[in-house]
Amino acid sequence: MDEQRLRAYLTLIQELLRCPSGEELALLKEHSDLLDADFIKIMEHVANQAEEQGAQGAAYFLRNLAQQLKEAVEQASGNLESDPEDRYSAYIKLIETLLNCPSGSEAEVLRKNQELIDRGFILKVTQVAGMLEEIGEERAANFLQNIAAPLAEGLITSLPPDVSKSHIDFLAEALRITSNSNANAKMVYPLLQNNLDKLNLTLAKAITEWVKDITTRVQPPIAQSIAVDIVHFSILIQRFPLGNHSDNLEIAVSGYHAALTIFERDRFSEQWAGTHNNLGNAYVERVQGDRSDNLEQAIASYKAAAEVYGRDSNPDDWAMVQNNLGTAYFNRILDEKAENIEIAIEHYLNALQIYQRELTPYKWAAIQFNLGNAYSDRIFDDREENIELAIEYYLAALEVYQRERTPSEWAMVQYNLGNTYRNRIRGDEAENLDFANRCYLAALEIYKNNQLPPQES
Repeated sequence: MDEQRLRAYLTLIQELLRCPSGEELALLKEHSDLLDADFIKIMEHVANQAEEQGAQGAAYFLRNLAQQLKEAVEQASGNLESDPEDRYSAYIKLIETLLNCPSGSEAEVLRKNQELIDRGFILKVTQVAGMLEEIGEERAANFLQNIAAPLAEGLITSLPPDVSKSHIDFLAEALRITSNSNANAKMVYPLLQNNLDKLNLTLAKAITEWVKDITTRVQPPIAQSIAVDIVHFSILIQRFPLGNHSDNLEIAVSGYHAALTIFERDRFSEQWAGTHNNLGNAYVERVQGDRSDNLEQAIASYKAAAEVYGRDSNPDDWAMVQNNLGTAYFNRILDEKAENIEIAIEHYLNALQIYQRELTPYKWAAIQFNLGNAYSDRIFDDREENIELAIEYYLAALEVYQRERTPSEWAMVQYNLGNTYRNRIRGDEAENLDFANRCYLAALEIYKNNQLPPQES
């Protein structure tokens, strides 16, 4: 490989990184003379350098493209060597049929010849389009180019009719930005805001179908990168404040489930566990479906994560899942409420084995608040003692939650503390009610523009 050709390879790679999404195929067609094994090796080398420098999005893009080019070249050359009179001729015959078929019948022709639709065929279509353009047949060249582009994306006949190409295009762009920005909400959310019409159940289904399709067409390392991007995108859309929150959660649930088809527990235990934890969070929030079923799904997901996260090997993650399990059991509908609350308390106390006030004050305070809620509703043992313990936990949380630094959390604890003092058995009733009212007023100072939850009767 001479220096001039190396520079041509690098220039083409830079142009591919800069070109608008969807125009890569046309750019490759313009430089078909550079598409050889050396070009693919250089592209993989640049991808490795990009990854070392933290450019995960560029690395993912280049590796995916290099893999597709490698498979296309190998498939085309293999077919020509092993069956020159058959498959190569079949490619040419199918291209001729497409050029001469009535307008509008191209999809039907392709469906009838699905056994020929592979990367070798796409490469041959691109080559023929380039030859036609060189001899001035631009209309025929553009026609073939328009056929090759969607085929290269794997969109023809691979998706159900109710999943539109616009949703797939949007998903691809969203994942690209998520990857390139390292899941930066400031970069991803503007795209979501400009495409609120696509944040619906169709997108949820598109994620499932697209992942099912793409994992059959790319190598495992590429599929794993896609799964990482999908999980990050799902987290972002789960937190996205605009659009239909119910639909956003369905998109997130679909994304987590899709990623779990790629993250196998034995090979990717950390990613598998993390995705299960995120899935549990989504089911806890889920609006659609039966609330009881959603909580059972959440508990099952958290338990799956807990199978991987060990107290000693992954203390922070273990404590996080313990807290999440506590909240899921506290809200659980199935089985006896009294028993569910006991299980919740056990999980909260487990989390406190790791969350120490000196090291993780806000996580510690969150557990104190959760324990306050659990003891306020506790059914087992002495009611009077349970209320006193709830007050202690709420007051402990207020040692960390300050009005100026964490106003929302501070107000939330004040309100629940007011409810607990209102139900207090010990002490003077009038003093308890007076303290409760002061807690309500303190919370109202923060929530004065919002409606507070109804007081307990």
